[in-house]
Amino acid sequence: MSLSEIYRRAQQAQPADNELGAARTALNQVPGTDKQTRPEYLRLRALIENGFNDTASAERDLKEAMTLAPNNINIELNYANLLWKINREPEAVEHYKHALQTDPANHAALTALGYLSRDMHDPASAEKYFLRIIELYPGDYVPYFALGDLYTSQRQFDRAQASYEKAHELAPNNPLIVAGGINSSLEQPGHALESAKRWVDIAAANPVVNENPQVMRERQRYLTFTGNYQEAADLGYKVIAKLPNDPEAPDYLAYDLLYLNRYDDAFKIVQQFEPNRPKDKDLPLIAGHVHAYHGQLREAEADFTRSLDLEPNDATAYMDRGYVRNNLREASKAIQDFEAALKLRPDFGDAHLGLAFADLQLRRAKPALREADLAAKTMKKDVAPIHLARAEAYRQQAQFRQAEGEYQAALRLAPNDVQVHLALAEAQYRLRRYADAINTLKSALGMSQNDSVLYAEMARAYAQLHDRDDAYKTIANAEKNGDNSKVLMSTGEALLIMGENKAAMQRYGRALVAPGSDRVEVRLALARLFAQSGRRGDAQDQVAFALAEARVGEANAITPENLLEAGRVLVSIDQFDLSKKYFQRALSEGADEQSVNLGLANAALALGETQSAMTLLKHLSTEPDIGEDYDYLLAMGNAYQQDRQIPQALGMYARANQIMQGNDYAQRTEIRLAEEEGRQISDEVSARPQFSLQPIFEDVNIYQLDAKLRGLTANAALLPPPRSSVETVGIARYHVRFDGWPTITGMVAERNARGSLSFPSSDIIQYRNTYDTIFNGGINEVFHAFGTPVSVNPGLQFTIRRDASAPTNLNQNLFRQFLYLYTGAFGNWVSVSGSLIHESGPFTDINLHSRDAAGTIQFQVGRPWAKTALITGYEGRDILFRPLIREYYSTNAYAGLQRKFGSAWTAQVLAEYLRSWRVQDANFAIAQALRPGFRLEYQPLASHWAVHAAGTWSQGKGFHTYDNVSNEVMVSYIKGMRRTLDDGVGEVPVNYPLRISFGIAQQSFYDFTGTNRNTILPIIRINLF
Repeated sequence: MSLSEIYRRAQQAQPADNELGAARTALNQVPGTDKQTRPEYLRLRALIENGFNDTASAERDLKEAMTLAPNNINIELNYANLLWKINREPEAVEHYKHALQTDPANHAALTALGYLSRDMHDPASAEKYFLRIIELYPGDYVPYFALGDLYTSQRQFDRAQASYEKAHELAPNNPLIVAGGINSSLEQPGHALESAKRWVDIAAANPVVNENPQVMRERQRYLTFTGNYQEAADLGYKVIAKLPNDPEAPDYLAYDLLYLNRYDDAFKIVQQFEPNRPKDKDLPLIAGHVHAYHGQLREAEADFTRSLDLEPNDATAYMDRGYVRNNLREASKAIQDFEAALKLRPDFGDAHLGLAFADLQLRRAKPALREADLAAKTMKKDVAPIHLARAEAYRQQAQFRQAEGEYQAALRLAPNDVQVHLALAEAQYRLRRYADAINTLKSALGMSQNDSVLYAEMARAYAQLHDRDDAYKTIANAEKNGDNSKVLMSTGEALLIMGENKAAMQRYGRALVAPGSDRVEVRLALARLFAQSGRRGDAQDQVAFALAEARVGEANAITPENLLEAGRVLVSIDQFDLSKKYFQRALSEGADEQSVNLGLANAALALGETQSAMTLLKHLSTEPDIGEDYDYLLAMGNAYQQDRQIPQALGMYARANQIMQGNDYAQRTEIRLAEEEGRQISDEVSARPQFSLQPIFEDVNIYQLDAKLRGLTANAALLPPPRSSVETVGIARYHVRFDGWPTITGMVAERNARGSLSFPSSDIIQYRNTYDTIFNGGINEVFHAFGTPVSVNPGLQFTIRRDASAPTNLNQNLFRQFLYLYTGAFGNWVSVSGSLIHESGPFTDINLHSRDAAGTIQFQVGRPWAKTALITGYEGRDILFRPLIREYYSTNAYAGLQRKFGSAWTAQVLAEYLRSWRVQDANFAIAQALRPGFRLEYQPLASHWAVHAAGTWSQGKGFHTYDNVSNEVMVSYIKGMRRTLDDGVGEVPVNYPLRISFGIAQQSFYDFTGTNRNTILPIIRINLF
């Protein structure tokens, strides 16, 4: 019987059964029993029956034995042992305690109660019983050994080690004590390798202990934790040979084989042992790692799920399944797994890192950064994936400088990782540091068996540097290894940059059918490129094809990230209502709420729904670090701009341009807003100085009226010759802002006009040299009508006019009331601008008073995002002089088209119909003219230079002598000057423009036969800040 138990503890089932069989044979040979010997006979027979798992017979015999010998402690203890075995623990406890009542110092009863209490999750009672044994039997190693195991399970490692030490002191040749000591060391945080090594050395000094299977198993674990995977695996094979039924030995060996990248050997262990271990949670985990390595992601997901079914509280299994779901691009499901793992283990660094990558799939850059930081804090060493996660988070926020730093940190940790080189080069490419990107890519050549992707990325950079020869060479190198979707997309882009559109489209077509291509990703990439090149219809088609192919199963399933990207493409091609549907669908399928709200806000802004966009953006403003989000800053700047909150708009664009250089539109918008706002002098006041010198040409109707009031015919010799003036103006415009009040606007100006003029108050043409000193002030209020911003600017102006050449006819004091109006696009179709002016005042040297009333209104009809718009408007002006009978009345009705060509060119053609009426005492005259004209603006986004050209052809109706052509050409240079702005959020450096413009204006009277037929005058304009 004793030998059988020894074999059974050594997991040698067959020898144990043989010994039991021998015991049964021997017992059956016992002759009949009497009343005295029968209890012991029944006890022995029950032990044999129990050994053969015939527990019912064993219980029947033991009960009979206890009836015959009620005070026999051994029989009662054997019965308690049986009850424990058949899971009737409370009954077993009662019998053990009953035995102690008979013999309070019974070693067996105390030991059993200690172990049973531990099994019943009552560690305090277990500790009490083991300590009682120590008190009664101080030289017994068993209670110390038992306390070592108990304290280890309670993670009281110092007490556990002390107990094992005492047990080893009392029983130095007991291998189970050494095995327990190694195990307790390895279970400690950080695995306490020094403590474990001490126990391993103790085992090595005693061959009997060292070759014990349990000790060999723990030595194997120690070798694993010290990174000696090959030695651990070699020892592991010996362990499973000696302990084929050990519940953990195959798991340890399989993990060692995984660490050695011997995935097939690890899977053989799974196949060998899993059929007989249906409740082993680790073997499915190992199978999952093998399937994941071979790219069988669905099988891996099923393996990890099977492991979780066996152990729902295994944080590692949740983490492993989360990574597989990340690779399956099922980020929402992956997030659930990582969060479950972290709920079980809040300091699980790998789970934090996996959650960061899942957030990145959903473009949740801010949460991803937080998770990456938590991973760095909880993981014991710096690893490249942490820096890669941070870098991708920065990249998604267009913070490429920060991304570059993280990629470089990752590269130091993983210098031979080609993917890190590619990511770093991409960040440098986005920073427009193309030469650096090429050097980074070159340094990775030869690190992998296939350099095609590296060459393809180099081709893009060479194309940007206009190095066509190297671009073509690297395209050839990239494509020589066959079609690869990523390679073809990059070489196609390189060809597109070089203007090789046909060749580029061929690459894109091949990318769609390349083996292993993600057709949805390729379609969306094509859509982006088509949108950038202005092929809006093709871009929309690619979005539709991507979703259609995914729907019918020809491509991967659509992910929330795909829907977000589709929405962004649709915004870029002005399909705003449709883009909203994609953003909302992305949100319903688990996309990042911040990214969705940004997309919806941009669509709303494009539709002119400023208040709706503001609501979405202000909801995002509570997010931590949102002030560093490039897309948010641009959207907020656009919203403030539409709402005519210029300082706030300027601050947002300036912050965005600080985060990422290279967005030419954003940089030009910053300069334009800075020019409109002026230099900030204090928190409340900003100013903008200007200087200009330009010609004044009178319109053709004034010449006709002069001739008609004088009674001159078209060919008369006394017709007044063409004339002009030169206007010089210095202006300082200002804005004053107080919280809660409308903006105060105004200017102080000094104006000089020199040249000949037809005086409207008299029938004379005379040289004038007029100086105007002007003071102007008003308020600028913005409100919303039908959801559209409306800006009104009422105000007053005082002018002191003095003339050095004709003071009698021109010296005057004037008082003006004005109202200017600007609106957004009502219904995204019609925007309105207009003005009303009333100015009056006395002449200082004669008894004369003037009143000047003028009004304008202009409509721009067309989508705000469209390239073409209809422009039409009407102007009227009426000047009276009293007490004389003098009046000049004129109108101008016009219509035309404006068209944008790309991002640099804007062209406008207008046809104007001018009508004028002039009264002088009892005489009056009427003149009419048609004036077609054009305007052309050229301002490349990335250039400091701009060109302006304009021209008109004026044709009188019925009087053609003064028909003329006027033209002007002007070149401007804009230089940014860094100054600080406080926009209410904080101080931010702003690029204020120094704009210098120079050109010429020319007027030709081709039918006039007298002097001054052609006039050419300079144009100079200087804007400071």
